[in-house]
Order: sequence, then C-alpha cells, then structure tokens
Amino acid sequence: MYHYHYNVIVLSQDLSLYEKVVAFPSLAGFTYIVSRVEKIDTSISDADLLICQGSAAELKQTLPLVAAEAVKVFAAEPKELEQLPKELLAQLDDFWSLPMSDALLEAKIAKLFANIKKEKDYHLTQNYFETLINSIPPLIWFKDIKGAHLKVNDSFCTAVGKEKSDVEGRGHYYIWDLKPEEYAAGEYVCLETEEEVLQAQRTLLFDEKVKTRRGLRDFKTYKSPIYDDNKQLIGTVGCAIDVTDERRLMEKLVNAAETDTLTKLYNRRYFYKYMSGVKEAKDPVSVFYLDLDNFKNINDTYGHEVGDELLCKVARILEKIFAEGVCVRFGGDEFVCAIEGKMTDAQLVKYAEAFLQELYQLVDDYENFAGLSASIGIAHTDTIDDVDILLKKSDVAMYEAKNSGKAAYRIAK
Repeated sequence: MYHYHYNVIVLSQDLSLYEKVVAFPSLAGFTYIVSRVEKIDTSISDADLLICQGSAAELKQTLPLVAAEAVKVFAAEPKELEQLPKELLAQLDDFWSLPMSDALLEAKIAKLFANIKKEKDYHLTQNYFETLINSIPPLIWFKDIKGAHLKVNDSFCTAVGKEKSDVEGRGHYYIWDLKPEEYAAGEYVCLETEEEVLQAQRTLLFDEKVKTRRGLRDFKTYKSPIYDDNKQLIGTVGCAIDVTDERRLMEKLVNAAETDTLTKLYNRRYFYKYMSGVKEAKDPVSVFYLDLDNFKNINDTYGHEVGDELLCKVARILEKIFAEGVCVRFGGDEFVCAIEGKMTDAQLVKYAEAFLQELYQLVDDYENFAGLSASIGIAHTDTIDDVDILLKKSDVAMYEAKNSGKAAYRIAK
C-alpha cells in the first residue's frame, strides 16, 4: 500500500480556513503536512495541494508558481469567482464560494481529500495493472465491440513487432500484417473466435495459429466478454499463451515413443494405435508381414554396421512401395505394412512383387547384400474384429512363403 507525505499549503490571511484543514484527520495512506502562508512566495511551488483564499488577481499570480500536477482550490467571495477567466477556471480542481458554514466547509474539505485519495488509489490500481500485464509472457489485449485494440501489453508488441502507439486503436489485419485474402487462405481463426465469444457471452478457450515476427506460432487463447456498468457488451479481453515450443517438444516425445530409432519407421506401439483407429472406423485393411531371408548370415559375415545399413535401405523401399500406407519395423528383420481400402488379390500381389523387385535391385547394387530376399505373408479383412488375429494370419502366411523356399509371398485365406 502507498503512503504519501502530502504537502498542503493554505494561502490565506484568514486563520479559520487553515484551522479547519489542520483539524481534518489523515486518510489511510496519507500524512498531511499543513502550513499557512499569508502572502505569495516561492514556498508555494512545493505544494501538493494549494488552497488559495483571496482575489482573482492573487490567484492569477499564484497559479504559475504551482506544479502542474498539484491540486488547486480557490476559495473566494462570489464576485471574485465570477471574475475568473476561463483559462484560470480550467486550471482549478475546485472552487469554494465564501462565506460558508463550518459544516459545509468541513464537508468540502472531506470531499477534497476523498477525491485526492480516490485519484491516488486509481493510479495505484493502474500501476498494479500495467506492471502485471507487462511482466508476463502471455499476450494480453483489450478490444472494443468493433475489434479495435484498445490496450495491449509488451509481449503483444514484441510478437507483432510494433509499438503500443502504433497498435492501439488499430484492427487485426494491420497489426498482424495480414491481407484479408491471406487470412482467408491460412489457418488463422482469430476473428472467428472473437465472434464466438461475443455470441456466447462467456469465457472461451481456443487453439489458434498466429503469424508473428517469429513465424507461425501456436497459441492457447482465453477470450472473455467485457461489459459496461449497464451490463452492455462493449468488447473482449484476450490472453494468448504461446505453446509452440511445448507442442513441438511433445511431438518429438510422441514421435520418439512411436518410431524405430534405427530405421525411422513406426514401431510396434504405433502399429497397434493405428490399427485401433482402423478398427473403430470399420475400414477394410490389408496387412503385409515381411521377414528378410538370410539376414542373419549377412549380419554375421559383415558385421552389425552393414546389417543396420541394410535394414535402413529396406525401410526406404517399404516407404516407397507402401507410400499410402503405414510401414512398421516390428522387430529385428521383421516389418509390417498396412494399407487401408478394399483390395483384390491381384492388387495385393502387385504390392508384394513390387517390393521383391526393388529388393532384388538392392542386392544387385550391393555386394555385401548377396543372398538377401524376403518372405511375405498377406492378410486382408473388410472389418477388423481383432488386430492380433489379423496379424497372426499374415504371420502364418509369411511362414508358409518361407517354408516354400523363401523369396515368395502368400495370401492368407
């Protein structure tokens, strides 16, 4: 809480006015230092509050000596008040017509000090508010009902690369350097969400993409309606938290948890997640279970580095052949690929033969990969009842292909 040592000067030859001011008890946050001067002197310049009792001519001499921010009151007879020109009246905070009763004068003094306190309370509240909104990372803004920005914080200015003086009073497109057609073609939803808040008339939470000086950023945005004293809707207040970095980190963590470190294909965990979605959608799906033939011989003969290189190259072939599907390293030299959609046996065979053909070309290109081939088991279903059963069918078909002499494929029946 603030505490002011408030310097009150009473310019008057009448002791009674001074005594009334001295007798007034200090309000919370104030210590009043009251002094009286009988004639104009330079000490008046130190006044936080000047109460001048006298003539219009004396007031005209006094006002230039008083600080602009000081509170100024003129107490005089009605004829003196009537002589005051407009330029002097404009500089006064109050004027008292004398003589007045003790009760009325005490009430005037009480009202004067109450207004001074109210002004200080207002400035303190403003200081609290400004300090708060300008010391936090989220973007804060206040808009009128038409969408003009009435007030923004420092973080908002940093995001848009503009000064407050250039932002306040302006609209969305100017502030964010967007053309209407660019906004319409992009992923931005800011203006639409403002309209939702005005219609809902309550606080809403949104995920928004915003074009900032740092590029397109993701924000969690809270927006609330603002009402006037008559409970009329007059605008909105928004608070946007930049979650771009957190989301990217989360994506990396999820990706790491669902991706095979070596081949960069999806792993078993992701496969079950993906197939769960296919099952829920009741979509047809085909599963290709692939096992590399003679991989162990290559690994044992040339070492794990060559074996790892081979697995990565096979992964790239799978991504090429099954580009519209999901490719998974299931473990060791086993891979699973899934493709959604209704397929005939001829279409399934086409995928298997295309993969084997690419694999033969790989073997031809690399001497260390000699003897490599693959056995493929294929299972298809119009709707998944059980993922593991479907996977088992493809696995059994793969072993049938391997037992037939390898470098072959079989479709489960």
